[in-house]
Amino acid sequence: MTNTLNGFGAPAPISGYLGGRVNSNAQAAGREMNPLDAGVRIGTGISMRDIDQYGPLGGQNSEARKIARTLGIEGLF
Repeated sequence: MTNTLNGFGAPAPISGYLGGRVNSNAQAAGREMNPLDAGVRIGTGISMRDIDQYGPLGGQNSEARKIARTLGIEGLF
């Protein structure tokens, strides 16, 4: 099996902090097998497998979960 982004080559780099996040997310999306899952991963940085397993904030080390934990609202999700 191959991943969903093999045919597209390396993503074009985007500058700045948010660009760095998007670039990292795009690289990680290459590990997703489903194109829809890859799109979610690029946009959120969270794998659909983690969303299925841990809820909408993703895994224990996801940026969304870290922010929610810091704000004291992690339990709402």
